[in-house]
Amino acid sequence: MAMKQTQTKLFDFSDVGLNFCPGSKNLFPDRFKKMLALGYNEQTVSSVAVAGNQVTLSYGVSHGYVADRVLKVNAPELLSINGGEFVIDSVTANTVTMTIDGAPASVAGNFTTKVASLGWELVYESAGSYIAIYKMKHIDDSYRYVRFCYQSNATHRNSIAVCIGKTYNVETGIINDPLALQATASVTSPSAGGMPRWDGYDASNSDNNKTYNEGYSTYGKAIIFGSLYHLILPLCWGTSHPIDIYGIIPVCVHKYDVLDYPLLICKSLTTTTSSYGENTYGNLYSTPGSGAAYIGNVRVVFSDNTQNSAGSLANGYAAAHSSVLPSALDGFDTTTAQPIAIYELSSYQHLGFCYGAYKCQYSNDTKAPTISKTNMPIQTVDTDFTSKVFIACSGSSNDKSRAFYMAIPIEEVKIA
Repeated sequence: MAMKQTQTKLFDFSDVGLNFCPGSKNLFPDRFKKMLALGYNEQTVSSVAVAGNQVTLSYGVSHGYVADRVLKVNAPELLSINGGEFVIDSVTANTVTMTIDGAPASVAGNFTTKVASLGWELVYESAGSYIAIYKMKHIDDSYRYVRFCYQSNATHRNSIAVCIGKTYNVETGIINDPLALQATASVTSPSAGGMPRWDGYDASNSDNNKTYNEGYSTYGKAIIFGSLYHLILPLCWGTSHPIDIYGIIPVCVHKYDVLDYPLLICKSLTTTTSSYGENTYGNLYSTPGSGAAYIGNVRVVFSDNTQNSAGSLANGYAAAHSSVLPSALDGFDTTTAQPIAIYELSSYQHLGFCYGAYKCQYSNDTKAPTISKTNMPIQTVDTDFTSKVFIACSGSSNDKSRAFYMAIPIEEVKIA
C-alpha cells in the first residue's frame, strides 16, 4: 500500500473536537478556526510500532480519531516526511494505523497528534471573533485573503458573508482590494437582503449551540472538504433535502487581472436573515437570483445562454439521458463527470473551468443517488485512480430530474 495524498482533506461535523451542526452559528467561528488553521482533538501517543511502511500509534486511551482523516503527527522522526501529515488507514479504540513510506525502523513515543487543518493562516480576528481573515493559497501559489463575516445576531439564522482579496487592512479587517467582491469586503453583518452569502436560510435561531447529534434530525449529514487551495461546503441547512453547495474553488480562466481569484459560490436571497424557510430551491437549481457565484467582483454562471436564459447559476436539470455508460462501452455502472464551465453573466462568454469539483452526468433514474439529507454527500470511487469521491447534490427537493450533482474528489487539486 502506497502512502495516500494529504492535500485535500475532509472533515465531519461529528468529529471529536468539532461536534456541531449547520444551525449552530455560535460555534462556527471556533470550528472554522480548527478546520482551517489550528487542527483539533490533540492526543498524546504512548508508543509506536513500525512494520515496513505500516506505522501504528498507541495512545493507551480512547483517542476519538476515525479512518480517512489526515493526522498531524508531531514525532521528530516523522516530521520530515510529508510535513508529518498522514491519512489514517484504520483505527481501534486506542490505536491508529497509517501508511508512511520511508518510515524509520523505530519511532519513540510521547508526542502529540491532532487532526490536521487545511493549513490556512488566521491573520485577523475581531473582538468576539465574528470577523476573521485567513490566508489561503491561490492556484498559482500566491496568496489570497478570505474574509468571513459570521452571523452575530442571536435572533437571525446562520449565515456567513465571504470576500476573497489580494490585500486587507491589518488594523480594520477590511478587504481593501478594489477588484475583490465589494458587496462583502467590509460588511459587519451578513444579514442584509440581497447580500451574497453562505446562507443557512432554513436554520432556526433555536439551534445556535446544538451539537451534531442534537441537530442531526434537522440537518442530517454534515461533511466539508478543502485544501490549501479550496473549501467546499455541501450542507443541508434545515430543509428536508440537501440543497446548497457553497465554496471557494480554484479556477483556470483567461488571464485578466479582474479574474485572478478563486471562485466563490454562494446564495443571494433578496430578504434579510431574520426569517426562516424562505427558499426551497438549491443554489445550483434554475432559480434566478438565488444561486450566485463570483470571481473577484465579476458575477459568473455555470451554464451558457442556450441552457440558462433565466440567468440562474446553473440550469438545474438532469445532465444525461442515463446515469451510466451503455454496456457496449462499460460492463460496470460507470457515471462520467465533466469540468464545471464558467461563463461571465452579462455576456455569457466562456471564461474557463473549475478545479477540484465536477458536474456528474446523472439522470432521473434509479442509478442516480438517492437525494436525502441522511444519504448525501455519498462516497464513491474514481475508477481510473481509485481515489475516494464524494457526490453532493443541489436542486429542487429530492427531484432527480431537477438536480445538479457535484463530484468532489479526495485528491490533489494541484500537483507540484
